[in-house]
Amino acid sequence: MKVLLIEDHEGFAVIVREMLHSLKQESISFEWTSRLDQGLDRVIQWTPDVILLDLSLPDSRGLDTLSQVRQHAATAPIIVLTGNDDEKLAIEAISQGAQDYLVKGEIDRRGFGRAIRHAIERKKIELRLEYHRQKQNVLHEINVAITSTLDFQSVLHALFDKVGKLLPKFAVTFWVPINDLSEWESLACWNLDEKNWRPFWKGSASGLVKAVIAAGAPVIIENVAEDPRASNPEMIRQYKLLSYLGAPWRF
Repeated sequence: MKVLLIEDHEGFAVIVREMLHSLKQESISFEWTSRLDQGLDRVIQWTPDVILLDLSLPDSRGLDTLSQVRQHAATAPIIVLTGNDDEKLAIEAISQGAQDYLVKGEIDRRGFGRAIRHAIERKKIELRLEYHRQKQNVLHEINVAITSTLDFQSVLHALFDKVGKLLPKFAVTFWVPINDLSEWESLACWNLDEKNWRPFWKGSASGLVKAVIAAGAPVIIENVAEDPRASNPEMIRQYKLLSYLGAPWRF
């Protein structure tokens, strides 16, 4: 578990480090920065599992500090640490996305470890609920797109566009047979440059497409760049494609 503390008081940072290291049941990596700008750099470069945040820093104060961290750490739980026992501020911080609000003088080792674990679990639940909500919205948009046109290629582009909201880094090609399966044509591609892809749009099945046809079932490849069946490894490297899923559709 990677814990990032953004706190301008060195003495309190030492206390936090000692409390974390005393949690012997956990494997913890700890980093500390004393300024918000430094903390945001570590959020981007180190991707911590949990962020402990003081709202009063040399370069930022109040809930704006929380807001800036949330913009850079959408998936990491944030626990606000403050010297002010302010119930109104605590409620506002929670409402703006913090998972917990702890007063520095009231923190003990056992409660601190429990607060961190609970914050991580609450954030996981929040992210699962948000993903489920997005998924339902996308499925609704796909249904609307499919029923709004009878043009198959338009339906495919609408489908790719909506699924891309959930999987923004995916790339797709969609092939259909012509001439009794002896030749194949790609009706649509997504997240690929059509100029580079066009030479592969028609012809006899080869490479990974041929592997899917031969299997008649989904083909899953964890590292497609190292698979000998790939007929266009240069394009795979160009687009930095990692995994592959090929599936036959039957109508």
